[in-house]
Amino acid sequence: TEDLAQPIAAYSHGMKQKLAIIAAWLHQPKLIIMDEPFVGLDPKASHLLKGMMREVCDEGGAIFFSTHVLEVAEKLCHKIAIIKNGRLVKSGVTEDIVGDSTLEDVFLELTEHQEPPAAEPDGAEQPEHSLITDQLTGVVHLPFQPPC
Repeated sequence: TEDLAQPIAAYSHGMKQKLAIIAAWLHQPKLIIMDEPFVGLDPKASHLLKGMMREVCDEGGAIFFSTHVLEVAEKLCHKIAIIKNGRLVKSGVTEDIVGDSTLEDVFLELTEHQEPPAAEPDGAEQPEHSLITDQLTGVVHLPFQPPC
């Protein structure tokens, strides 16, 4: 209980992440956008968050999240989009993208073997590789696939 008197800045990364998730869920939104939501969470909190995400989608909501943890995206998402240097490289139903491979293998093949796009005219740096998931825009759809 003495931790409650501490400023949020003194909290661990995981505790700050939990607070951000709680704040996002407080008003029961139908659309939730998260960047790397599982970073800093312990296994129990990650499991709880996956259940909360499933509930939002089961109730007709949508989750849009980015992740570099490809195993999570492969297990949770119905559709996937892979972006390289700010450009969409591939998107579609997870099963169609992965096929007999793994999402990690597909991601590495797509991001290592394509020519990088031309530099931006203003010289601005483009983002590194990322994986984006979302329901609303049709890039990645939740609800989740049934667990194996």
